[in-house]
Amino acid sequence: MRRAIRATSAALAALVVSSPLAARERSAFVDGRRLAAAARERFPGPRPVINVAVQDATTLAPVGEGEPGLAFDGDDSSAWRGEAGAREWTLGLPFRRPVRVGWVRLLLGDDAARGVPAEYRVEVQGPVDGVCQDWALWTVPPHARHHDRDGNEFAYGPADLHAQRQVLFTDVDACALRLVMHAASSGPPVVREVRVYEGAAPIPLGQAAVGDGRYATAWRGAGAGPWTLSVTLRERAWIDRLRLVLGADSVTVPRVGEPGRTLSAKAMPLGYRVETRGDDGAWVPLPEADPPTMRGRAVTDELPVRRRLVRFAPRPVRELRVVIPRATGEDGRPSGSATPVVRELAVYAADDRRPVLPEPLFVSVNANPALAAAEAKGGEAAASGQFARDVHHRLRRIVLGFSSDTRWPADAAIPADAGAGRFLEVVDGDDPSLDGELLAAQSPPPLLFLSGSLDWEFDRRTARSRLRTGHVRWNVTADASSQDRGMGQLEDVVRRRLAPMVGFCGGAQILALLEAGGDLDGVIFRNDNSLVRAVIERTGVFERAWWSDPPESDASRPTFVFDAHDPLFRFSSEGPARTTTRAWPSSHGDAVRHSAIARLPLRELAYTELCAPWVRDDGPEPTFARGRDRCVHLPQAFRALGGPFPVVGFQFHPEQRDLRRVAPQDPDVARGDALQLMANVVDGVVVAWLASLAR
Repeated sequence: MRRAIRATSAALAALVVSSPLAARERSAFVDGRRLAAAARERFPGPRPVINVAVQDATTLAPVGEGEPGLAFDGDDSSAWRGEAGAREWTLGLPFRRPVRVGWVRLLLGDDAARGVPAEYRVEVQGPVDGVCQDWALWTVPPHARHHDRDGNEFAYGPADLHAQRQVLFTDVDACALRLVMHAASSGPPVVREVRVYEGAAPIPLGQAAVGDGRYATAWRGAGAGPWTLSVTLRERAWIDRLRLVLGADSVTVPRVGEPGRTLSAKAMPLGYRVETRGDDGAWVPLPEADPPTMRGRAVTDELPVRRRLVRFAPRPVRELRVVIPRATGEDGRPSGSATPVVRELAVYAADDRRPVLPEPLFVSVNANPALAAAEAKGGEAAASGQFARDVHHRLRRIVLGFSSDTRWPADAAIPADAGAGRFLEVVDGDDPSLDGELLAAQSPPPLLFLSGSLDWEFDRRTARSRLRTGHVRWNVTADASSQDRGMGQLEDVVRRRLAPMVGFCGGAQILALLEAGGDLDGVIFRNDNSLVRAVIERTGVFERAWWSDPPESDASRPTFVFDAHDPLFRFSSEGPARTTTRAWPSSHGDAVRHSAIARLPLRELAYTELCAPWVRDDGPEPTFARGRDRCVHLPQAFRALGGPFPVVGFQFHPEQRDLRRVAPQDPDVARGDALQLMANVVDGVVVAWLASLAR
């Protein structure tokens, strides 16, 4: 704390000495001691993230039938229950003062099939001239309506099952908040917990196009560059944070002379600089806001970071401008005829003790070598798009408003509009720009979903296979900028838990390999208990339970045994917890070794036991007998230990389509296990994000 104050004081002292404003304000800051005292008083240290729903000093008595306080008591085990037979249910929480509602976490229902509202909206009662009034109108913030009864079960999953954990990212002033529910699964709605996190309010700006907080509205430069976006504050203020949302949408650009695609953005400002001006008329540069670049690597281009939260030493500002000399075109390449887009520009007062709670980003990573992705139907872009659509169709049921992102919808008939790229971006795993610098330049760092694998094999070098035409072998732990074009540039990100990461099947194996520093034989093995060497020719080696399988295969699905005490596998809020499921899609021939998880800073959370006559007894992992078969232990889920952000791997595919039928020994509610697991993942990441933003 003292170090933070000293750093702030030193930066403020340098500003006062060097700025032309110093002549008028030097009398207020006679010496270093008074300067430090002023900094402590005016600009406090850490900004805690607080659930104001449990603060008696902030809230009034909850409103609703029954016991509405049970939904706002901070206790997941208690619950408010709607009255049976009603056509609509309302549950509200009034505030004693205007609250800047940033993020809202919801825990609903008893399980996926009981009590989760299938259709509801979040409403707020805003202040009138900055004051709370009982008669103020109720309004619905953007994207705060949730309708989870889509009939296309193939694309979106069972319409009668819903995610218990959901989240709303909004940014509105409210004197009261309420849920209005119209339908629920199997009876009246159940609301276990509503957590409301207060964020900092941006200072009002004169430029409406970038000051309204709406992603769909934007400022676009006119004519030929350079362009200048200028904003004026209503009055001079000390600010220490700047939020920028840049470009029209993210895209990937084909590389020249080789397979693969590079992350870029449409109408992205390039080489921009930010300057501020106080009352003295002099423009002062803000170097912290300079475009982030890849430093110390072969690629030195600017990183296409569309969402930035820039922190800097407090400075007095009356006006702010962004000067943009050039931009990318609609294809993501720099172009002399292009014009830039700025979707949002917001500044925050240094004495606002609330943290900025920006809308976070989700990234679908095509975790496959470019050589293999190029051979996929439709090429690399189509493969990346399919992985992104899988993520989109899950998250639209968990994150309110996710459907407004029209770049990668599961329903291909939905045309892209101004909401494209709001939540979800796509990047190739072997793109050198996918590095710690790209992730650190965003606040909070995006949640990365590493896709499953196409048809390729792990190896110590990247090349086309000699064993089968069109087949590829990949040195996945090589750096993306090297000749082998792997994903090794993420090793430090994984080991230090610098960003939330979730791997599915091959993506999980890649996470384990990066954690182990590339020890291929020590980490990965075949389902038949052999080392990864030859091409898999026998499909029988695969452990499989897929949504397209015939009914007669239901009884042979693998049984997943999981740790019901881990938050990832909380599938019910009442009654005894299940410890097994057969409802997760799975199809893989390679797996992470149990012995590797035991020696790495990883914790195994789920497993299956694969028994077959072709499982080898002389392989790298121990086996045991079951009847005439040999059995091998296959880890199915793991969690990385330590660090600021969760890193988890699933050997199966909860992001894929749901299995169409329930398997023997599974209850009907198990059909929602994949959706529930994804919701639990997102909720855990939201908790980590909130902790990271408390500064």
